[in-house]
Amino acid sequence: MVQPRFLLVQLPQQLLGLAISRPMLEGNVRRRLLQLPKVQLLQRCAVLEPTFDSAEGRVTGVRVQSQSGSDAARILNADFVVDASGRGSSSPAWLDAWGYPDPREELIKINLGYVTRLYRRLPEHLRGMSGAIIAACPPDWRFGVILSQEGGRWIVTLGGYLGDHAPTDDNGFIDFARSLQTPEIFDLVRVAEPLCPLMPYRFSANLRRHYEELSRFPAGFLVFGDALCSFNPVYGQGMTVACTEALALRQCLTAGTQEIARRFFRAASQIIDIPWQIAVGSDLQHPRVEGKRTAQVRFVNWYIAKLYRAARNDAVLASRFLEVANLMRQPAALFDPQIAFRVWKGNGAPARMIAIPRQGARETGGPL
Repeated sequence: MVQPRFLLVQLPQQLLGLAISRPMLEGNVRRRLLQLPKVQLLQRCAVLEPTFDSAEGRVTGVRVQSQSGSDAARILNADFVVDASGRGSSSPAWLDAWGYPDPREELIKINLGYVTRLYRRLPEHLRGMSGAIIAACPPDWRFGVILSQEGGRWIVTLGGYLGDHAPTDDNGFIDFARSLQTPEIFDLVRVAEPLCPLMPYRFSANLRRHYEELSRFPAGFLVFGDALCSFNPVYGQGMTVACTEALALRQCLTAGTQEIARRFFRAASQIIDIPWQIAVGSDLQHPRVEGKRTAQVRFVNWYIAKLYRAARNDAVLASRFLEVANLMRQPAALFDPQIAFRVWKGNGAPARMIAIPRQGARETGGPL
């Protein structure tokens, strides 16, 4: 059954969003980090692999190579090494070479592709709004995002699932924007001034590695962030999850390094569970995405569709959904009796299809 599109009502809320580019965010984090007296940054230097002492069963440092012209590799000794190299992490291969078992992997293939471009932002654009999100929904499962950034710019991203990717030529990109469920992004990109070339990105699958299940793991070594679990990037969960993992790692280190891998991986697994369920459950709404659709997944998606319908005119439901989607609350908060009653009440009348959003409204597509 094709689900209608619904616009989340927009009313004054306590939720705040930071509209800045990733380079600005990462640049500020880098500057703050380098203010710490015990932090040293090696620039243009690649980590080739950890060094491993098989007799002690522990990682003792890393082998690095300068990318500034020298071919010589050198070893940096370390008491503790963290692999934060992302979804392309070589940790499973390193573990295998050291005689440890590989972690079990979960893989949900989505073959996602999107194209991004920056545009000059003018006051009259988007009727004064700071952004709009058109989430993927039936029948074509295409999506678009437009957000304001520093320097008087828009960042615009268009994409789709399972090979239905936005083109990388100007006319094709505009035509793809025209095909979205509502015209806000199309109306802007067809007249706004581009500030950079079209930049494509491909994401093949949600990937989770279950290091918490391993009974043996090298001392002095951990795996972190996207190297543990990488999510569909359209949900914007990766950096939030990594920050939460950093807090968990700080707690584990405060308690000492004894059996830290077991303690950290267990804590990280609990952190990952919820965003993983959100991402995978949402992607499995696409009928051609392969994966196990449990009774729980089917029920949650059915319920969230009802919540969307009710949130057209209920600011409490709209706010609660956004809090959960941004990992500010547990998903169970959507099923509180008072919330469930509002969902039931908001579904008392037949739903109507909404094609053009009201000023300032947010659009959302498939279930959470």
